[in-house]
Amino acid sequence: MAELDGLAKALSGQRYLVGDGFTYADIAMALTLQQVSPVDPRYIVRMSGLGPAGMNIDTFTLRHADLIAWRDALYAQHRRPAVPGPGGR
Repeated sequence: MAELDGLAKALSGQRYLVGDGFTYADIAMALTLQQVSPVDPRYIVRMSGLGPAGMNIDTFTLRHADLIAWRDALYAQHRRPAVPGPGGR
């Protein structure tokens, strides 16, 4: 997918998309990767009745493992684990 190739090129080994700081651009692009491979469940509270987030398309996941690793590192550094709501979800 050309868009993911573009994201990989824009990052080209950098930690963040814009300069040296975490910005909305990083958040927006990290969210798009949810459709390729869902982020670790500890960061997302699943709502009752919904299946797993994302499509988990293996071909994209394998081809863009570096982007998934980048997204996961952003979550690990900048997002607290989700707090389960009533009923433990």
